[in-house]
Amino acid sequence: MTEHTDQFTESRSMTRLAGIFIMIVAAATLFFIFTINAETVPRIYVVLPFFLMLGLGIMLFPISKAESLHLYGTTQMPFKHMPLGLKACIIMGALFSVVLLIL
Repeated sequence: MTEHTDQFTESRSMTRLAGIFIMIVAAATLFFIFTINAETVPRIYVVLPFFLMLGLGIMLFPISKAESLHLYGTTQMPFKHMPLGLKACIIMGALFSVVLLIL
């Protein structure tokens, strides 16, 4: 089992860094949009909660293309093979975006 985890440690670290970057950019943009007193708000704010939760999910439950290819034979991981925590983050992000769209 350690051979499998050692094999993908570097690619998982890079995936975590990408998740952190996505999360920081989304959070900073949301903070900036909601703290300014502008009369018009850019429409991008609707998808930012989704990207925030996606970044969080990728950071906490990383899986790389190489690992996906090794485990499932494809680099495009289907939703059913994603970790449960990542699925939960994606669904919560989508719900937050829909709620923000309604408000």
